[in-house]
Amino acid sequence: MEPKSPSPNYDFIMQDKKTAKKKLPLPSLPKLPKPFGTILVIVFVIFLLIIIIAVAFRGGSGGNQPLTDAMARAQEISRVSSLVQQAAPDSQTKDLAVTVQGSLGSEEAQFNNYIQKSGGKKVNLAKLTTDQNSNSDAQVKTAAQNNNLGQFYTAYLKNGLATYKSLLQTAYTSAKGDSKTILSNAYNSVQVILNSL
Repeated sequence: MEPKSPSPNYDFIMQDKKTAKKKLPLPSLPKLPKPFGTILVIVFVIFLLIIIIAVAFRGGSGGNQPLTDAMARAQEISRVSSLVQQAAPDSQTKDLAVTVQGSLGSEEAQFNNYIQKSGGKKVNLAKLTTDQNSNSDAQVKTAAQNNNLGQFYTAYLKNGLATYKSLLQTAYTSAKGDSKTILSNAYNSVQVILNSL
């Protein structure tokens, strides 16, 4: 009998080698109770939402709302001044209306430029019409017909400019940097007009 030679087992050549996947060494997190982990995830998601919302609405008029309110008031006074200027029979009332309209128009332009330069969006025109009062149109017309437009306009300015001045003060308390100077100059300008009435 012939000695049996061991049969070589070459199966290992035909088999796929399973390569061991290397794992990244990550620090192990402490095992947290399930409710605590859920709360932590919820807090993290809320935090992310707050950041996203803040970034999405940045530069809106939220921080500039007091300034926008003052601009809206100035625009309404300018609009009524334009109506008075067209209807006034005497030069004194016309000159006052031109002065007020020019002064407030200049201030409104400065406010708008400041908002844009400070990274805010251009003020929406619809927001500036929030103080528009159609009753003022009828009152100007009635005062012109009754020949007391000068008296009406003086009373209107005393009331309207006092409100505008108050809005400027409110905006000044939350203002920063250059806007404080602009608001201060506007306040002083309004005070000069009020002193002349």
